[in-house]
Amino acid sequence: VYYIGGFKDGLLNGQGTIYLINGKYIGEWKENKRNGKGTIIFTRNGENYSYVGEFRENKFNGQGTMIFGNKDKYIGEWKDDKPNGQGTWQYDNKEKYSGLLKDGHRNGQGTYIWPNGDKYVGEFLKSKQNGKGTFFYANKEKFVGEWSNDKELNGIMYSSTGEIKCTYKNGVKIE
Repeated sequence: VYYIGGFKDGLLNGQGTIYLINGKYIGEWKENKRNGKGTIIFTRNGENYSYVGEFRENKFNGQGTMIFGNKDKYIGEWKDDKPNGQGTWQYDNKEKYSGLLKDGHRNGQGTYIWPNGDKYVGEFLKSKQNGKGTFFYANKEKFVGEWSNDKELNGIMYSSTGEIKCTYKNGVKIE
């Protein structure tokens, strides 16, 4: 482990680079802590990660982009090392989520898109479709209504021509 950069009163301060056993950090320091803008590249469990963005008190805080070891990518707001606020997840399997997050989970209003063309626009809670939302199917059908734990709760399923196909009441499909 070694550091190249600024010091103040014997503490890491200003612009600097620290080389660690499992990676490195290049960026701003204040009183021995990552503070301000920076880039960290590290290895965890044999997978490479990188984060470019804002730090506060050694944690990801503010705007930043993380590329995870599995190649998923998150661009957006961070708080205390977790995605919090507005952001976009681009998953390696080509799925995508844009919307609100809380403690790393989809939470609040958002849009989730699948590679086959399916799309959900609505409310999420703990990364599941919960609350009011519309699911647009790739075959042009759509469900408009309420969701609970990724399942249709109350609402109407429309055919691709806009006709009512069926309804749901308390999670039960009514033809």
